[in-house]
Amino acid sequence: MARQDALLDAAKSIRAAVAQDSRSNFSGIELTVEKSVLDLYWKGAIPAEVQSLVVRLNTRGESTIRVHTAKFSLAELNREVKQVMARPHTSFGKAVKAAPLQDGSGLNVAVDGTGRPLGTDAHKQLVPSAASSLDTDVPVSLEVAPRAQPVDRMDDSSPYWGGGLMINGAGGNACTSAFGVKRNSDGATRLLTAAHCGKTGDNWVDGGFDTMGKVEGNWPYYETQLINTRGGTSVWHGSVRADQTSGSDATSKTVRGWAFPEVGQLVCSSGSYSGSRCVIKVTHNNVTLDFGGGLVVPGMVQAEQQGRTNAAGNGDSGGPVYGVRSDGGATASGIISAIDTNTKVSCTGVPAGGGRTCAWRMFYVNIQNALNVSKTTLNTG
Repeated sequence: MARQDALLDAAKSIRAAVAQDSRSNFSGIELTVEKSVLDLYWKGAIPAEVQSLVVRLNTRGESTIRVHTAKFSLAELNREVKQVMARPHTSFGKAVKAAPLQDGSGLNVAVDGTGRPLGTDAHKQLVPSAASSLDTDVPVSLEVAPRAQPVDRMDDSSPYWGGGLMINGAGGNACTSAFGVKRNSDGATRLLTAAHCGKTGDNWVDGGFDTMGKVEGNWPYYETQLINTRGGTSVWHGSVRADQTSGSDATSKTVRGWAFPEVGQLVCSSGSYSGSRCVIKVTHNNVTLDFGGGLVVPGMVQAEQQGRTNAAGNGDSGGPVYGVRSDGGATASGIISAIDTNTKVSCTGVPAGGGRTCAWRMFYVNIQNALNVSKTTLNTG
């Protein structure tokens, strides 16, 4: 990555020159970082000012700029992209992606395959009939692919962040991911959540029903569960809408480390149903809770939302509790576990009902206890 700095600087200078000419026949740029080479593609003659720039950049000796003649300009290919994507359907199916090839030779187009099946050869080479089917006169490289799916806390993907929706394949109940961790024994990446969300052997799927992994370890007396899936180094931060989609403020916090939950500390919770809730103060850090059925869990943390609004609710179980650092990162504090229904308030995010209740007082697992019992170390970025 250090080697590519000179190439990126050169590309930036070239693109700045291109931007000065609205009728530019610039086609594209491709880097070969391993060889410190930048290939510049241009339709027709390159303007004198760009030629001079290329000479100056090559004279520096930091990289090699090579110039190639292209069949189409980027502007021409972008017009074709719009035309292809606007077509409602083709004999190959709906176009779900289209992109100019950086060497200016044509387009790369992905179709969803709902139309006439594509043969093996059609996947590997230009299809003569594709151009007419896709309503374009430029060469087309075809592939079959599903429509791209936005990724957020409601449909996360590996490596999974904290605060994402998880669904137990055995019981169908929904919970929330906590923090990515590494096993101390071998460094294998895993994901933490709350023990009451499932049991050993249960299979978890994400919000898009893609398989995450099975419960590898479950410690009810520590309210901690370890899932055999890749955990990331961040937590989702932001609101959730009533229709269970992420709010426009959806973002993330990189986990920088962890700290023992001290009384008086302010933390945030991040549940897949309630969204991120902050200004929550730790009031006790050595609470023993009776969960019923003979299950008594020591070492829990009690925290209260200072405006007496929602701190957590059903569906948020297993989500991360964290402090927000001055550098914008997150300091792990624990795992959402339970609420005090005597402090019931209106839910944020997904509304109350269907078994969902929210409260301004919550209880969470001390992150130190969770890491100790699972014999893991926090993933940090």
